[in-house]
Amino acid sequence: IGPPGILNQIDIGGIILPGNVCIRFSSNARNLGITVDNRLSFDSHINALKRDCFRLIRNAVKKRFIFSNDQMKLIINSIVVCRIDYCNSLYFGINEKLINQLQLIQNAD
Repeated sequence: IGPPGILNQIDIGGIILPGNVCIRFSSNARNLGITVDNRLSFDSHINALKRDCFRLIRNAVKKRFIFSNDQMKLIINSIVVCRIDYCNSLYFGINEKLINQLQLIQNAD
């Protein structure tokens, strides 16, 4: 965690522990469904969220003949808002580009 200029200068691939156990570092980690990157920007998480929500919307639209328009709106809205709302307090302070992507997902349903 640190400023991008300093982080770009550091290149540590991992550490070796006693007993020749090697632990490799990763640029992303996923826990409880949230993908956190090494810059805490949530860029990869929001991109995955956008991809999943649009996939859910496309799959729901394929079944539109089963439900009325009001029922489809309710189903899609429930699914998408639930996905966006999960751990939304982590989005505090993200950049404007990511906020616009979240807004794009919300307006799609």
